[in-house]
Amino acid sequence: MSNLTGHLCNSILVVDPNPRSLHPRVERLRSWGYHVISALTPHEALASLDEPGAPRLVLFDGTLDEDSGVDLCRAIRGRHDGGSFYLLKVSSDEDETDGLGDEADPDDVLTAPVETRDLRRRLRAGLRIVELQTQLESLRGTDPLTGSWSRGRIVRFLDDTLEQASDNRYTVALIVFDLDAFPAVLRLHGRLTGDTILRTVCRRIPSQLRPYDGFGRYRGEAFMVVLPACERTSALQIAERIRQKIAAEPVRLPIGHVAVTASFGVTVGRPGQTTIPLIRAAEARLDQAKRAGCNSIEICPPLGEAA
Repeated sequence: MSNLTGHLCNSILVVDPNPRSLHPRVERLRSWGYHVISALTPHEALASLDEPGAPRLVLFDGTLDEDSGVDLCRAIRGRHDGGSFYLLKVSSDEDETDGLGDEADPDDVLTAPVETRDLRRRLRAGLRIVELQTQLESLRGTDPLTGSWSRGRIVRFLDDTLEQASDNRYTVALIVFDLDAFPAVLRLHGRLTGDTILRTVCRRIPSQLRPYDGFGRYRGEAFMVVLPACERTSALQIAERIRQKIAAEPVRLPIGHVAVTASFGVTVGRPGQTTIPLIRAAEARLDQAKRAGCNSIEICPPLGEAA
């Protein structure tokens, strides 16, 4: 099991709008050895799930108003990053389990007040399901839509590459890029058009990489490129080649030609650096590129210099 997979299988996101019940629940789970992230609102919860290495098990309280609870489940189910989530709801309604199965429903429901033994058992079962789902993602290898590496495979490749780099004392560069204005494309032209654009973009990437680089779909319209034994200047050159290749010509569709650009975040990891901090650094640069106006590249400063 990779370091990131092990982290996912011991992590829980707790969502509860009442701080008086949220904090004791978080502390109890932490005392049991879990890595716990907390949120007071569905919006905070969804923002937490966008973080690299975010939990796949979500424990949320039924005191969220009904609309928010349903929206939270739908939003999580609708995430198209290749990841699977296990949703566990705490409810005061003993009949809540009736009719489970709709996409807006949780995977399991605990009736309040929750017995300690029952909570521990349900959490273990949910995290075991998360572990199996994560392993299946890694084994799948290829993203079924784009043909690029799956999220599990590219993250595992980054994990392994960083471990080898630590042993052999070389740097690893990471590129995270995201198609610009893609949500607007989906709203205007629909999911099928968006899928065609994703497939077309992915076909343009491999020719810009070295034979031993890794390329995969990270989530939605975001992709990851792992560059073993790559210094900062070379990483920037590769990112620029990819940027130019994506923007060079529009995607031809039945509705016409659609121009596509992407924004890039680039970082270089020191020997000994681990997966999650490196991803976060690249995503922070990607956010800067988006704020700078898109179709651009932001790269971390040279090693040893302040950001």
